[in-house]
Amino acid sequence: MIINRALDTPLYLQLYNYFKNAILSNELPAYTKLPSIRQLASKHAISKTTIEKAYNQLSIEGFIQSQPKSGYYVLPIKKSTNNLTKTALSFSTEVTFPNIAQPVNTFDMDGLKKALNHVVYNQYDALYHPPKSSGENELKDAIMQHLRNERGVKGSHLQMIIGSGIQNHLITLSMILPKRTVGYIVPLFYNAETMFKLLNYTLVPCQNLDEMLKKSLDLIYISPSNLYPSGDVIPFNERMRLIDYAKKHNAYILEDDYNYIYRHNAFQIPSIQGLSNAQNVIYIGSFTRQVLPSFRISYMVLPASLMTRYNKTDKLTQTVSIIDQLTMAEYIKSGLYQKHLKKLSAFSKKQNEAMRESLAFLSNSSTIQYAGLDSNLHVLFHFKDPKILNYFSELLSKIPWYYRRLKEWPNTVLLPYHGFTKNDFSTLTTLLKKLKNESYSQ
Repeated sequence: MIINRALDTPLYLQLYNYFKNAILSNELPAYTKLPSIRQLASKHAISKTTIEKAYNQLSIEGFIQSQPKSGYYVLPIKKSTNNLTKTALSFSTEVTFPNIAQPVNTFDMDGLKKALNHVVYNQYDALYHPPKSSGENELKDAIMQHLRNERGVKGSHLQMIIGSGIQNHLITLSMILPKRTVGYIVPLFYNAETMFKLLNYTLVPCQNLDEMLKKSLDLIYISPSNLYPSGDVIPFNERMRLIDYAKKHNAYILEDDYNYIYRHNAFQIPSIQGLSNAQNVIYIGSFTRQVLPSFRISYMVLPASLMTRYNKTDKLTQTVSIIDQLTMAEYIKSGLYQKHLKKLSAFSKKQNEAMRESLAFLSNSSTIQYAGLDSNLHVLFHFKDPKILNYFSELLSKIPWYYRRLKEWPNTVLLPYHGFTKNDFSTLTTLLKKLKNESYSQ
């Protein structure tokens, strides 16, 4: 055994490592008696305390055992049967897709810094406390005032729960809703679908609203401003039918208002929650698409009856930090958020116009059709020939852009374009023209 006093490693740790490695390598077999503390201290000129510390750690971890009036002995150690050298490990690499990123020039980072600095210098006392389960009142109040003005949402900030995404809110709903049969118009938003299945919700796919209203449902999941992914709007009379159904069947409409700002061919579409006078509608929104994708803050407004039920249940731990919540609250109250939304809306309109221009040559095509531009976030491509679709998917995977093939809609691809540059629009046009020519040649 070698003790190296020149190392930064403490002596007790050197002793511990030496004996541990010797035991694991079977240099010190089971039941071998270790040198006494007095012997080691005398031989290596180190303190008994140092040796006791090393032996104590070995004893705690189960490598050695002290026998009264006899000394320390090595315990039998079970050897691992895993052959790590032959184990094939597979690691997936997370890819950053530029087409779903928020372009840098659409966000005033200085405004967010001002809001953050205000919190750090003026509300620092709050940062020393854990976040409230349902969220900070400052943020909930700021959001409710904004939603009243912009979306006609009704109720109190006391009916709001803050979370880091729709999946967190669905977990909360699973705790307070005993019956969970969910109807939706296909295709279902994939993030919601994943969590619904994980939480054992019964999913009822429907092709249209008429079919949905004939079902026996506890929940109706809907994105009313722009139906996912078509971008269509549910007309007023149909919205009222949804509300009447929910009241009659004691059901709830789950209104996911994730992209209300991205509409340029009409004024903002009123929320169903407001039309229902805050009854039988669970309203969910998020800042992910409106501020920065990395700013993970969402909110859920419950009807008063469900909020009462929520207050009686065990609360989930808050997933959004206090500093993020208070920063967002200040950002809204300062007026900078509203200013940003106008800028973002104008940018989104330009992106939408650029995409329409890029796809104009497909207007009379029967082999490649497009839709969904009213969503102002993505475009849907439908291919008559599955072979061309497969080739298109192969080309997209090499660019790389994020895209999804919709399982409910055969031969259909969803391609987000919010983060497109001028070169990206040009690339897409070139790619589609090539596919169009190939489809005609077959």
